[in-house]
Amino acid sequence: MKPTKFKPATFLRSRDQFISNFDDLFNKVLETSFPEIVSDFGVNLTKHSYPKVDVIDNIDNIQIIAEIPGYGKEDINIEYENCSLTVSGASRNDKEENTVTYLYRELKRSSFSRSFGVDENTLNVKDISAKFENGILNIEIPKIVKEESSKKQTISIQ
Repeated sequence: MKPTKFKPATFLRSRDQFISNFDDLFNKVLETSFPEIVSDFGVNLTKHSYPKVDVIDNIDNIQIIAEIPGYGKEDINIEYENCSLTVSGASRNDKEENTVTYLYRELKRSSFSRSFGVDENTLNVKDISAKFENGILNIEIPKIVKEESSKKQTISIQ
């Protein structure tokens, strides 16, 4: 009996769609169960699942660290608009699709985009900075420093 030939690209596309939908569902459940994550950190974790990220709440900033192996700094774009920070990347084509046959394919080569909701009341979006080195993207969004009123104050009498 001759083995059935399958098309890896078709299989991977449907696998990616399944994983993305599953990640979106997981993120919605997480946000519903722990809504304080969004309000405390000012970062909305929904949307797509690639690149994978760590979101860290530091004393003076929110840090987003993303692993984007195989891409160069020139392939990555970071934009902020309307309370949304978007990290996107151009597709990479290592080899012409018509000249090779993949037997198994796990490396991500398609373009990507991932967005994060940003709370402008707690984060200073004008001073967002980013560094990219060795496949690691590090984005820092400074927190807005609010002057705390002192406990003692003198009230003038008129």
